Amino acid sequence: MKAFRQQLYDSTIYRESRNYFRDWVLKEPELMKEVANIAFDLENKFHFKACWIIELLALYKVELLAPYLDKFCYSASKYQDDSAVRVMAKTIFLVVNENYSKEPKFTLTKNQIKQLTECCMDWLISDQKVATKAYSAETLFVLGKYQPWIYPELKQILSDGYNQHSAAYKATTRKILGKIN
Repeated sequence: MKAFRQQLYDSTIYRESRNYFRDWVLKEPELMKEVANIAFDLENKFHFKACWIIELLALYKVELLAPYLDKFCYSASKYQDDSAVRVMAKTIFLVVNENYSKEPKFTLTKNQIKQLTECCMDWLISDQKVATKAYSAETLFVLGKYQPWIYPELKQILSDGYNQHSAAYKATTRKILGKIN
């Protein structure tokens, strides 16, 4: 465990490095506890590196997050580092999609859904980078299928911000508004 932690701290942002840790955890799932402990400890100056691994694990084997969903949902809105916020926004999208899949590997509680909904709404209306806003909007679109109050709010927020953002934000807005309508 100590070797894993130190190697993670010394790792780089390069995809090859992140894939290395993803594969290590996939081979030794007990390391997921270590990754989660680092990722959800916002006092740890390397927490964002563990968040990178959580994102990749969510892409490949999202059920590894199941034992940590309470911490994940609670922590999501507390991240400040742009690198962590973007990957957490994507991971929330993957977790919410899994929750509503035909055969989910886990089920979010009402409170967890509420926490993730609030987090995505906050990211969408705050000063975040486009990728974070895009993943938040996509997540809210999925959640809106099950919570009718979301679509009117989402439409308003996206429409209000349309002229203030980049071409990428505008493309996401058009796509989501098209799906809602």
